[in-house]
Amino acid sequence: MAKKMGTRHTIARVRNPDYSSQRDFMRNQLGFSMIVNPELEAASEIRRVLSFPSAVKVDTFSRGKVELAEFFVEDHSRLNGVELNQLHKITKTNILICAVSHNEDVIIPDGNYAIKPGNHLYITGTHRDLSRFCLDIGVITNRIKNVIIVGGGKIAYYLSKQLSTQGIKVKIIEKDKNRCQILAEKLPYVTIIHGDGSDDELLNEEGIENTDAVLALTGLDEENIVLSLSAKSLYHKKTIAKVTRMNYTGLSDVLKVDSIVAPKKIVASQIIRYVRAKMTKDHDSAVKTLYKIVDGEVEAVEFKVTEHFNYLQQQDLWLLIIVNGHYFHK
Repeated sequence: MAKKMGTRHTIARVRNPDYSSQRDFMRNQLGFSMIVNPELEAASEIRRVLSFPSAVKVDTFSRGKVELAEFFVEDHSRLNGVELNQLHKITKTNILICAVSHNEDVIIPDGNYAIKPGNHLYITGTHRDLSRFCLDIGVITNRIKNVIIVGGGKIAYYLSKQLSTQGIKVKIIEKDKNRCQILAEKLPYVTIIHGDGSDDELLNEEGIENTDAVLALTGLDEENIVLSLSAKSLYHKKTIAKVTRMNYTGLSDVLKVDSIVAPKKIVASQIIRYVRAKMTKDHDSAVKTLYKIVDGEVEAVEFKVTEHFNYLQQQDLWLLIIVNGHYFHK
């Protein structure tokens, strides 16, 4: 209706899984400028994080050619005390540490910055280079082969479909019997268990000790956090918790949960990215991708440089540049 009344840009939220495959049709035929699905986007973020078990969060640029990964520096990390201009002695990969956060401090580091325990490093590179970087610094990067999902909601549904196509075995534990039946019909390649995922005895029966990751995706934030804490402390598993409350998103360090995913925050970032791209459309360059990192303190922006760009031939810009599918940084 808003589009027919002359509104230039319209954004629609679509959450029904039955419509998820029709997003292009709705955008083209109904005239929506953008369609967002919070649960689908949250599932995609979880899938990206699982591709790097040692990462806290992973985003992509240039249609997946370059990734931006967040890593936490442990007390025993080989990176401790290493200055960035000496990083080449540890790894030969073509990666760029573009931001560092520690507690509430955020910096864009220069070559003299020395990495410290407790740092969050925001690193760009190809998937291959980031994987090699993890190996070079001694971080375990064993491929995730099987996961347990506690909670059978929309995120679990979307995520199960994505992971199954990658050959990852998925087991969903859901309290609601009717929901279990629906999931069993829609996901015949996924093991569906009717039960309470917070029950340690049930988790042991379902083989939590042999699973690679535990994903807490129930409708209760507190339950998800407690489940993740338990899985981390008792079984030392990769843990991801879904939260609704935005003020919980920065608690991963304090709670020792590997990753916290907030669907509202993901969609808000997408909408901001869209708006920023439209704002710069008539300027020198158009923003193609924008990510807010370090709790919104830093922006990572992908934009196309035109002949009217004000900083052509500039020598002191800090950039990761993609030319004809190849990338380098300066």
